[in-house]
Order: sequence, then structure tokens, then C-alpha cells
Amino acid sequence: MHYKNKEIAIINMGKRLFAIIYLLLCVAYNSSGQNFKNERRIFLWDVTLSTFGFGGSPNIGNEVQRNLIQAVENISDPQTEIIVIPFQDNILYVWENQATPEGKKELLKKISSIKEKDLEVTRTNICSAWEEALILISPKKRNYIFLLTDGKQNSQKNNPDCLYENISAWCNLAKRNDAFGFYVMLTDEARDPKLEEIINKCNRMEIVTGTDINVTELRPITTEINLNIPDKEFEKEVLFESNYIERLPENFQIELSLNENSFIKLKNNNVKLDKNGNCRIEFIPQSTYENLRDHLPDKYEIDLNIQIDNNKFPRIFATPSNLKVVLKNIREKIMTIEIVK
Repeated sequence: MHYKNKEIAIINMGKRLFAIIYLLLCVAYNSSGQNFKNERRIFLWDVTLSTFGFGGSPNIGNEVQRNLIQAVENISDPQTEIIVIPFQDNILYVWENQATPEGKKELLKKISSIKEKDLEVTRTNICSAWEEALILISPKKRNYIFLLTDGKQNSQKNNPDCLYENISAWCNLAKRNDAFGFYVMLTDEARDPKLEEIINKCNRMEIVTGTDINVTELRPITTEINLNIPDKEFEKEVLFESNYIERLPENFQIELSLNENSFIKLKNNNVKLDKNGNCRIEFIPQSTYENLRDHLPDKYEIDLNIQIDNNKFPRIFATPSNLKVVLKNIREKIMTIEIVK
């Protein structure tokens, strides 16, 4: 083979190799931050007698039971795993099944089997149930924990501060395991300012008040928004999926905010979602592109916070309520190919 033919062969091989690498990078880029996991939903159900009016407490037991049944019935994805854990001072049962018609039917039968007359007077051990739920979290799934209680932790079997400690540790654990929690305070007796302060500092748990546990969850399908500085493209589309996307009111919008930084800001803080859950977020550079390229590191992360006004839009929550905006300063690089004859 002549040198010229060898050069052509090497160049053609290089083109094919470049195409393969480019394709792999595109696949990796489009997959990064995406979440297509199946779900595991864990319901921790306080069935102490106080929920049925014992000791003068509000008699909400049957109502909570009906709402729990409704929540299970509303799960439409047959791949979702459902776990229901009724508890008092001890865990009574751990019921688990797939959200198939047969699986849900079996679970609903078990939930309906809980009767006031069969329950004993006991203390409330939220910590024990919570710790059981943590064991059941799967790193291969998107996990949701719903804690339903009408009171406070008062079991003598645990450290008195165990609930504060468990919830304080939840945020980091939830981020590592793709998990989100709803602390459902069924009555005013369950309200706890110290506990609520801890929860409000974490974007992986929301407080729900009242007996209606059928909340609307808005789940961004990406955890990162990538902005490449040389592209000068600062408008991005973010898709939210939801268990009840069709229930969102026509005027529904989310409020966005960026953590303080010297590089970018939001053009609009209030963004509307269309009927499919899409929204467009536009970022504005705080200086010239040339200045950004000179002063921005190769990669810089900024928190994008999502707020929903629950006075206007009750029982709608972003899960999670925080995304990462990743600024990438892709500097020009020159590749030299030397062909040796």
C-alpha cells in the first residue's frame, strides 16, 4: 500500500472513531440527570387508638383509613411497589405488593382489616416505624415515604429526641437514595414547632396537614440544567412529571430563585407549566460572555430553588424542590494529528 493510501485509511479510521466517541458522549449527556426509575411508596400508618377518638382526641381513624385506601387505588403504574406499615408502640404489620390490580386488591383488603375494636391502648412509636422505612428504601428506585400520625413520639422504648435526630439525618440520606418524604400531621396535636423547623430546612420533605394524604407531586425529570458558555444559549426547557398532572389549575405556576452568584440570574422568577408539564426557564448573564469565559471556572454549580405557593395551590409539592444549574466553561482546544510515514 502506498503512503497516500495509508494516510487516507488512517484519516477515515479517525473519522469513524470520532463519530463513535461523539455518539457515546451524546448518549451520556442526554442520560445524565435523568430519572426513569420505578417507584417505591412506603406508608407509615399510625393506628393508635387516639386516631379513633380515645382520650378525647379527634375521631379521624376511619377517615384516614378511607384516604389511605384512596391513595393506594390512585397509584396507576403497575411497576410501583407499595408498602404499608401500620404501627402503634410496635410495628403491627409490613404489607408489601406491586401496584397491579391484583396487588392493590390484596393490599386494600389488609388495610380494611384494621378495626378499632382489635386495637390496644399503647403509646406512639414513630421512630420505630420510621427506622423500618429507612431499611426498606431501595437505591434502585425513587422512594416516597408518607408518615401519617395524629400525635408526637412518646414511646418509652426510644431516646426522647430520636425523632428530631432521625428527621435531621433524613435530608442527606434522601439525596443519596433518591427519596422524598411527606410528614402528614393529621391533627393539631401532631404539630411540633421544633420538628417543623427541621423539616423546613430540608428540600426532601414536606409537611402536610389534615387527613387528606392525596397530594400532587411535581417531579423534575432532570436533576441538572447544563449551560455551556460558548453556546450563548441560556434558555432551557424543563419537564415535570406528576401523578396528577391533569389536576393542575390553568393558572398554576412555580416560583424560582437562584442562590447568590456573580454569573447568571433569572429573567423571570415566576414560570408557568403547560398542560404537559413543560416550562421554559431563561437565564441572563450578569456580565459579557467574554468576561464570563475569562473568570468562570471550568465547572460551576448553582442551586435553583423551586417554590410553590401552597396558599394559592394547596397540596401541590415539588419533589425535590431544588435543582442544580451547572455552568460549563468549555474552553477552545486544538487537536493536532501527526501522520508518520
